[in-house]
Amino acid sequence: MRRRVVQLALLAIVAVATGILTFEAWSALRAHRAATEQAGRAFADVLTRDVHGLADAMLDHEVGTVFLLATRIPVQATPATAEAFQRIAMHPVSARCDWPCLPGFAERAAVLDLRSGKLVLPRGSTIDPALERWIRDTVVADIATEYKADWQASYLPTPAHILADHAIIHRVSYDSTGRPLLSLVALMNYRAYGRIVVDRAAQSTPMTRIPGRETRVGRLSMRITDDRGAEWMRTPALGHTAIRTSTWVTDPYFGRFRIELGLGDTLLDALVGLPRVHLSELLTLFGLTLALIFVTGVSWASERRSIELRERFVGDLSHELRTPLQQVRLFAELLALGKIRSAEKREEAMRIVTAQTERTMQLLANLLAMARADRGQLRANLTTVRMASALTPALAGLVPLVTQAGMQLDVGPLTDAWVRADPNALAQILNNLVENALRHARCGGVVQVATTARETTVALIVEDRGDGIPSADRARIWRRFVRLERADAGVEVPAPGTGIGLAVVADLVRMQRGRVWVEDAEPHGARFVVELQRVSGDDTIDDISARVAIWPRAARTTSQTL
Repeated sequence: MRRRVVQLALLAIVAVATGILTFEAWSALRAHRAATEQAGRAFADVLTRDVHGLADAMLDHEVGTVFLLATRIPVQATPATAEAFQRIAMHPVSARCDWPCLPGFAERAAVLDLRSGKLVLPRGSTIDPALERWIRDTVVADIATEYKADWQASYLPTPAHILADHAIIHRVSYDSTGRPLLSLVALMNYRAYGRIVVDRAAQSTPMTRIPGRETRVGRLSMRITDDRGAEWMRTPALGHTAIRTSTWVTDPYFGRFRIELGLGDTLLDALVGLPRVHLSELLTLFGLTLALIFVTGVSWASERRSIELRERFVGDLSHELRTPLQQVRLFAELLALGKIRSAEKREEAMRIVTAQTERTMQLLANLLAMARADRGQLRANLTTVRMASALTPALAGLVPLVTQAGMQLDVGPLTDAWVRADPNALAQILNNLVENALRHARCGGVVQVATTARETTVALIVEDRGDGIPSADRARIWRRFVRLERADAGVEVPAPGTGIGLAVVADLVRMQRGRVWVEDAEPHGARFVVELQRVSGDDTIDDISARVAIWPRAARTTSQTL
């Protein structure tokens, strides 16, 4: 007891010291994080602008390169010119890029003859008349009002009622006198292409990589969505995100999109440095200390409970052994002194001696089985045996116990099927179940024993007509030293016995690879079922009798030899 108290006191001291250190570390970390959060949000704002700016720069570079390559095309409003321009605009412009290479931005291309106003398409191509009319009118108006000769291209979104989420990019070619001759026109799905460009920009932004550090994986998470909620890109989520930001960006090319960033502790450490406070280790140590206190308390309580159960078990065992031994001694002395003169009385005394001896031997067998199970030495001598042949001697040995208890033993059909079992263990299982039934059956009641054979199993069934076992207690009755409470003169008291009989049954059944359970009997009481493996082959059912007569209270043989 004193040793346990000292252990708890030492653990409590360690817990208090660890708690103080943890609180101080948490306070320091909280103060520093407040300072770094501002820097982290500033970094997120700069990163958002960087991604946006790089996306525009990548598109400008792509468009500029396409129209630069298009200068090699003859300045003619012909289908061949349209085809050549479409090949350039729809395919990657270079195999070598300063960032992840982009696919061609155009869905289709055409040439607008500014002298005749005709839109020339590649051979085999068609276009919606409304879109064609809009392109012709809009490009002409743009050249007249906005377009400058030094521009690399002009960007014009299409109306939603004509073609949603699209835009045209055109560049004007002039003759030697400065008059516009034709315009190369490319049609782009800005929402689909914007998704590609922004994703590549997010992967290539220099600020997503810190010099001297690993890549952003595990330090920074990013998610970009458009104004309709469609996801453009996403990086793996962080296990822990220190700062989250969400910024809407309005781009003249790609429309509105949102950049959501999550900054991890590693990134903040790389930016501004975090205090070297091992808070997680201190919290772990504090939690382990509390867990040790809890485990020690539970172990202490469990140990106390185990001591109480063993003390009660020793007392119950002494009583269970003293009672039959006293009766054996008493009747043995009376018989030895010749004080029992009538033959009937002597026969009754011998029955009592036999019953109490059998009871003592059964108790000692249970103690031996429990001790062997504790040492891991409980073994089954499995053999192939007929069920009826294995149970018959045990049933005969139970007659004195049943008679002395004032009960009746009703033996039902016993199948002669072959089972894989240990005959001695099977007899001990039957003895324990019947003795348990005698304790809980009502005085003058009946204990029923029967067997049933199925295709792959054979079951031993023992029923009593007592109060039954509540469903909540059916799992714990197989534990050692457990005795259910029962009403005795209005007071709940433990049932008689030592509390090891059913535990031994469970061990013996498990040892024979079988199953055991308890269920309600009809109309009341408990039915214990032991299920063992049936052996294939010569396993026909040969009942000993349709119904063996109820075993009498008085000692007399039945008409059926068992």
